[in-house]
Amino acid sequence: MKKENYFRKLQKLIWIDIGIFTVVYIIGTIILEIFNIPINSIWAWLILGGIPIFLVISVYTKLMKFPYECQSCQKVFNIKFRDMFTLHAGDSRRLKCPYCHKTTWAKIKID
Repeated sequence: MKKENYFRKLQKLIWIDIGIFTVVYIIGTIILEIFNIPINSIWAWLILGGIPIFLVISVYTKLMKFPYECQSCQKVFNIKFRDMFTLHAGDSRRLKCPYCHKTTWAKIKID
């Protein structure tokens, strides 16, 4: 039960980040349209490029707090940035273990 609560909390935090990102992105594009700011200006690049970068960093900082357990050797490890984009289903991710170097469906390890 404890694991499910942590997992639900993680999901909720990530969805809040995505919701905030969506609202800020839409408001930013509306501001670009209202003020007729050209797409090649620094402000357009900050709004259209900076906000998605902030979202990825925000989600990664939440994901790296949760340790994963290798199904092969049962060692516990944290994900790297590139692992954030791997296949995942529920509380499992398709990860390569840094200890045994096997690719398995690692699960979130909550004590």
